[in-house]
Amino acid sequence: MDISAKIAEIYKFDAWVGMQLDLCDNFGMRAKEARHFRPHGAVLHRDAANPRDAAAFPECEWFVRISHGTKGGRPRDVPLRTDAQRDLLARAATVVAPGMYVGQPGMTSTQSQSRFYYVIRKFGISKEQLGVVAHGLRHEHVNDAYESDADAPSPVRGGVTRPAKDQEARQRAARLLGHNRPGVTSCYLGRSPAAVAAERLPATDAVIDPKA
Repeated sequence: MDISAKIAEIYKFDAWVGMQLDLCDNFGMRAKEARHFRPHGAVLHRDAANPRDAAAFPECEWFVRISHGTKGGRPRDVPLRTDAQRDLLARAATVVAPGMYVGQPGMTSTQSQSRFYYVIRKFGISKEQLGVVAHGLRHEHVNDAYESDADAPSPVRGGVTRPAKDQEARQRAARLLGHNRPGVTSCYLGRSPAAVAAERLPATDAVIDPKA
């Protein structure tokens, strides 16, 4: 699927839902995080960012705070790296009133959620229609990041060997997702081929000779 074209199509029908999907695509947000995202004051210098997030991306000077609608209420700071991300934040800050979130003014959280799923289904985004869901944008984002960091595709994208930078890339991917454990990334990237191969090794029934 041409993700950019589909999001552009949705923008024409509902600019708010289009922008919410844009945030999922560009920052790896969950749909709920995108609907509750407050663009004003979200950009932070690395000195003000979560120390663990800043440490994971030493090459980045600016971060974006995602704090509303997060799983478990845990905020995270994701790196601000591309012109597309900066342009999206600038557009969001233009249409969203200070202190407000990316969603149609006057709608409650429940109404905004209902509108979001109504619109994306109208444009075929469901397992039953096009075979894709909005959460797939989060998967796409983190797989792109992993591939850039590891210099190789992830297992779900056809990677058949374990890259030398696999562990480091998974650690950074975990921070992007808002998780502490790199193992969680297997749900998004697939399991390391080396780990899968190790599980396939035949078990041994060797008995240790106590006299040896």
